[in-house]
Amino acid sequence: MKTAAREKRKPDHGVNRAHGAVGQNRSRSIKWAAKQEKVQPEQGCFFLTSPFIELLGARSETETFQILESMLLARARGAFDRHPAVAFALKEFQGTAHARAVGEVTEQTGLSARRFIDVFEKEVGLTPKLFCRVRRFQKVLRLIRSGSEIDWTEIALSCGYYDQAHFIHDFRAFSGVNPSTYVASFTPHMNHVPILSS
Repeated sequence: MKTAAREKRKPDHGVNRAHGAVGQNRSRSIKWAAKQEKVQPEQGCFFLTSPFIELLGARSETETFQILESMLLARARGAFDRHPAVAFALKEFQGTAHARAVGEVTEQTGLSARRFIDVFEKEVGLTPKLFCRVRRFQKVLRLIRSGSEIDWTEIALSCGYYDQAHFIHDFRAFSGVNPSTYVASFTPHMNHVPILSS
């Protein structure tokens, strides 16, 4: 009976230690991961590549960001084949900042709406609708900072907003302030506003 009890308490060297890599006992997990050359999928484990092992072993925030930067730069230098539907959609979205164009573009891709959204979000990081909203907001900022006299109604209409309430809602959603506060708090950087004390 004692032998059986001991056998039950024995850890599964694949599953338990792999989960330990993201749980407690961090240092032991890093050593374990570094020794592994291959992890079997059927064991329910995941494989920690060298950069991730380095990340787990970072001793400071500065070192963590340096490792992350190296990982991202290495990935950016690699070849990236854009999905044809996403490439087409991005080209089409460059011609208009109106979110209403999303449905038309989706139909032209030949994909279902759900499939198109999934592929687009995976490659771009935003859904098609949110991407167009961000582009429309960026257009608003460029018009505000163009040096011309500001006509809020004209800006709202030219950027595809239904009305001023819709315009102000989106502006606050992306900037955290209303349009007049943004103008009163101009900085040299279009996408930044100073933190205002309450």
